[in-house]
Amino acid sequence: MEISVSDTGVGVPPESLERIFRPFYTTKRGGTGLGLSLCRRIIRQHGGTLSVESKLGKGSRFIIRLPCARQSRNPEKSMSNEKVLIIDDEKLIRWSVRRQLEEWAIRPWRPKVARGD
Repeated sequence: MEISVSDTGVGVPPESLERIFRPFYTTKRGGTGLGLSLCRRIIRQHGGTLSVESKLGKGSRFIIRLPCARQSRNPEKSMSNEKVLIIDDEKLIRWSVRRQLEEWAIRPWRPKVARGD
């Protein structure tokens, strides 16, 4: 399966492309430099890849490739006890992901500190 996310922002300078997935590397003021490195690590743990294509002044495209899972014999039963922790700094994204997971009968797990939204 391939998922791509694109923007029309300023793009990533060529000299930064090799470093953007390194922990603590950031070009954003106040950034932690952990977002892309964590994403890549999680995707790799699931047997996938995360790559980027970028052009200055045009934007960037991040490509996630994941192997397809075998279909469960009883998908409702196999997913009914699953929990997923949703982490994002955008409230709209957390809300959208939570709604989609609930449609799939997966319970989003939210620690007490995140229950405000």
